[in-house]
Amino acid sequence: MIGMPLDKLRLTNAEETCGIVPYLYEFSMWDAPSQSYITHRCDQPTYNFPVSPAMAYFTTMMQPWALESLSLKSSSLSSSLSSSSAGASSIPQVELGHVYNADLSVPAGGQIHFTAYITGRESDILTETSPGCTYESGYWVVNIGNFAYPWDADEVLHIDFTNIANGQTGALDILLAYNGQTTDITLSAPPAADLFVKSITMTPANPEPDQSVTVTVVIKNNGPADVTGPFMVDFYQDLAGNPVPPAAGQQGEIRWSLGYLAAGTTSTFTETIFYSQIGTYEPYVQVDTDQQTPDTDRTNNILAYSPDCFRVGVCEGDFNYDGSVMLNDFAIFKASMGMCTGNPDYNPVCDFDQNGCVDLADFVIFKADMGRQNCPRCQ
Repeated sequence: MIGMPLDKLRLTNAEETCGIVPYLYEFSMWDAPSQSYITHRCDQPTYNFPVSPAMAYFTTMMQPWALESLSLKSSSLSSSLSSSSAGASSIPQVELGHVYNADLSVPAGGQIHFTAYITGRESDILTETSPGCTYESGYWVVNIGNFAYPWDADEVLHIDFTNIANGQTGALDILLAYNGQTTDITLSAPPAADLFVKSITMTPANPEPDQSVTVTVVIKNNGPADVTGPFMVDFYQDLAGNPVPPAAGQQGEIRWSLGYLAAGTTSTFTETIFYSQIGTYEPYVQVDTDQQTPDTDRTNNILAYSPDCFRVGVCEGDFNYDGSVMLNDFAIFKASMGMCTGNPDYNPVCDFDQNGCVDLADFVIFKADMGRQNCPRCQ
């Protein structure tokens, strides 16, 4: 224990005392209002408390030191100045260190919550709001002298950390010694989900104008975490001529909302839509459009309809895919007319009803498109 010498009244705080006492490592005081120790570690930014004459302070020394070696001898210095030693297990001592987010940024003040206890005494806890403990200036500080029960060397101090701003967590296990240690921690991001659009199905695949089309969208959560908050799924009926893929936050013609999706599970959405004009369309789906959910991979949040564009008013007989049904297409159909599966001249693209033969029913379908020059083609 040390008192403030009367001939050094110019000293105003604990760090200044560190500068004049050789081998001083930590400097502590008993705070009567909080009934706890407050400790300043030399050369660290935390708890640099004011000092005053005639007050008694506790010290932790890096090595034994004789009082006579200091030119500060005064009647106010007690003769019990010594280094901490085994058996002094109720003495004040700070354990501290830096806290970093997963990206190595420093959490702001008020963002870090921690719970500390000696392993085996989990009910005797200290937090960042306990006397002598704090999180400030990027440092966590625990004064182990403020546990309700005495501590001892070779016990393990366990501390759980949470950044309440981003959900990142971490834990430390520190083997205690009679000199406090500096132990840094880098927090880890919590497990996140991986939402993706698994499939888009549109039935019928080649509708006529104003024919109802059933859209079926399947999304999946690849995990490893469940999605526990609401998120949006947007269907874009046609983005042809618009910026593609759709941007985050861009609303589609159809929006679905889902509040929960367990890891490894799927969810299916269905809606009926109509296209009024002959043409080609580019449907898209985006999951978690508003990016409300932590996601490990946002590159799979968007899916375009495949294998090609979506065509309305398709020409069944446009075999050469030139946008019209003319004599060259008729020549292809005529070569397969009357042929069935097994015959080398059978052409399945001419078997519109897929009954295994190119027959009169198929000719009726071909004839209906003969002469058309507005056949929709995917680019």
